Amino acid sequence: MSQPESGKWVSQPGSVNGYLNPKAVNGCLNQKAISRCLNPKAINGCLNSKAVNGCLNQKEVNGCLNLKAISRCLDPKAVNGCLNPKAISGCLNLKTINGCLNPKAVNGCLNPKAVNGCLNPKAVNGCLNPKAISGCLNPKAINECLSPKAVNECLNPKAISGCFNPMGVST
Repeated sequence: MSQPESGKWVSQPGSVNGYLNPKAVNGCLNQKAISRCLNPKAINGCLNSKAVNGCLNQKEVNGCLNLKAISRCLDPKAVNGCLNPKAISGCLNLKTINGCLNPKAVNGCLNPKAVNGCLNPKAVNGCLNPKAISGCLNPKAINECLSPKAVNECLNPKAISGCFNPMGVST
């Protein structure tokens, strides 16, 4: 089973790209959307054509400006973003399944009928309103932000991976 771009798992048969609606393109019902953005000029979900991997700083590696960073952690011994090599999926408990200690959990939810983390099978993009785009009912939303000037989901163009500190490590 593959993990859709939105990070939501879908176990129900018939899903396309992790979504029950086969018309969804890039996790969006609007087929004109590009990487969840309705603006056709968007590149990698960002309106700034100079953005690389959703970041304006082309020197970043793995979402971090420090070239020595491994998986967003400066310690080269880090495994899966954790210093403990026994960690699985960022969790020290080896029994975790899909981020939950309960082996019966499906899609991170104990109810096996959950779809996209929602018990209502009619949910689209994690929202009961099928008109929702990128988790927002406003079709003008860009990367979950109503402002077309948003960069990396932030109005501050200097923000890197949702962080205002240009030297910070993204999380």
